[in-house]
Amino acid sequence: MFAPMVSHAGDIELQPQQLREDLAFLKERWAPLDKSFSDEQRQAFDRRIEEIAAAADKLTPEDFALSVMGAVALAGNGHTNANVAAYLGADLPVRAWWFADGLFVVKTHPAYAHLLGARIDRIGALPAEQALLQATWSIHGS
Repeated sequence: MFAPMVSHAGDIELQPQQLREDLAFLKERWAPLDKSFSDEQRQAFDRRIEEIAAAADKLTPEDFALSVMGAVALAGNGHTNANVAAYLGADLPVRAWWFADGLFVVKTHPAYAHLLGARIDRIGALPAEQALLQATWSIHGS
């Protein structure tokens, strides 16, 4: 989705105008192709992208990545996602998915294959369910 400029030590150095260009691409080229947004969700997505663009002068790469993830998550389907690992400093070695009975590791880097299928009960000091609620609150502001 993005073509970040990478400097030494893997740090991303993008100018605010480049962030706005990425956001314009999301809004004008990517979003019309994604059929998972309802009309209301698409309007909320467009508003959120405009808010992120307005704040681009102040955003760290991590803030930008998390903001884009929050905007894309407005589709609410769990399959539409933003590939922003480079903005967060690294690709995570595991991928997790929520099921009716909890959060489980569904994909791993080969070095972590022993974790495949493991249930994630805590994220840091928080129970996984509470971490989800806090992340949802941060994204939706409620």
